[in-house]
Amino acid sequence: MNGKSSVRLHVGRKIGKYKLIKKMGDGAFGVVYKALDQVEGGHVALKINNEPTSNTDILRYFKQEVRLLSKVDHANILKLKNADIYDGRLYFVSELGLGSLEDKDRRSIRVSFALAVLGQILEALIEVQKHNIVHRDIKPGNIILFPGNVTKLGDFGIAKVLEKAGQTIATDAGTHGYFAPEQIFGQPSFASDIFSLGLVVYEMITGELPRWPFRWPFVGKEKFNRRVPAALRPVIRKALDVDEHGRYPDALTMYNDLLSALNKHNDSQSTVSKKRMMPWRKYRELEFSNKYSTLLELKFKCGRCAGPISEYMVYCPWCGTDKNSFKGVSSFPAVCKRCHHGVKDEWDYCPWCYGKKFSWADVWLTEDKRYTRKCPNRRCSEQKTMRWMHYCPWCHAKLAPWIVKQLDGRCHKCRWSVASDFWDFCAWCGEELRG
Repeated sequence: MNGKSSVRLHVGRKIGKYKLIKKMGDGAFGVVYKALDQVEGGHVALKINNEPTSNTDILRYFKQEVRLLSKVDHANILKLKNADIYDGRLYFVSELGLGSLEDKDRRSIRVSFALAVLGQILEALIEVQKHNIVHRDIKPGNIILFPGNVTKLGDFGIAKVLEKAGQTIATDAGTHGYFAPEQIFGQPSFASDIFSLGLVVYEMITGELPRWPFRWPFVGKEKFNRRVPAALRPVIRKALDVDEHGRYPDALTMYNDLLSALNKHNDSQSTVSKKRMMPWRKYRELEFSNKYSTLLELKFKCGRCAGPISEYMVYCPWCGTDKNSFKGVSSFPAVCKRCHHGVKDEWDYCPWCYGKKFSWADVWLTEDKRYTRKCPNRRCSEQKTMRWMHYCPWCHAKLAPWIVKQLDGRCHKCRWSVASDFWDFCAWCGEELRG
């Protein structure tokens, strides 16, 4: 298809199953809309380009972003939901945040928030660097805000896989105000993304964006020294070294130094200050554990993200995985071969997944204080169920949603109680939670 698309985009138009609700902005790729998913429900961000598919550069960027994002799955990386072509225009759909860091009032940014952004985007970069990916366009507009001060890195449209060291990449990609010096000359690396992120954080803290030739002291140095704890200054300064070889070589190295600096600072502070400067994720999980440890029996760590979980949870509420196995550690005498959650020898079915009937021999019913509710099926032989069970282990009947007043929210999909102030995903059905 040549020439411009014949279809005019506007609020109210339907693109596949998505209805355009509000125009959110324009970018190098095209237009971004808030849209309604009319099949699954919920709002999404829909980015659609202004060029037909005959534009080989746009097509290359589109395919590149889709393929790169399909490789990574992380809580701090913007999740791609769909990608397709509409009237010759390429579009992709991602989760919808509260806006970007660029939209946030810089005057209201606290140092603790800036450090939270730094840590979370470093976590995102650690994940993409595992796949040998350089993002190449880290800037406030590509850092998306979500409830609970969660931030996610988006827009991988100009990212590039480094197939070999020293590979030259075209210089017409990225946002020059946040470029590392070597990136301008077509040699981006992992360290280039570190420099760009350092600029973003420095600007959040001081309100000033350093410029070429990036010689220290930068404009805003006094404010930087006044606001940032002494233990943390060297970490950010190293990220901003104009010499690529003086910088952190990758995100993992900087992340480890950041945590060490935070611990060093915390050791020298009062209890109140420790909580203020504790690593964002660790602090959130600690607060959650303190509040719900007894209720949910939080005795385990997620095998993927190390967040606190219970063996009753089918999904990790922090990263959404359903791959946790409790074999060898469960408080129950056996585990279901299908979902690897704990079960009792006397049960006929797994109460956590809809698996096949167990084949072990009949055994006597044992006493267990965790039996707290009866099965609604009057024909059920035992009628005893435990909190958080999805199915009756005796008759396989589906149980009503568990509503617990101590948990402050309800999942809009399964209607079970959730800790909406903390969780990113429903621990019972895996649905992504929105503020």
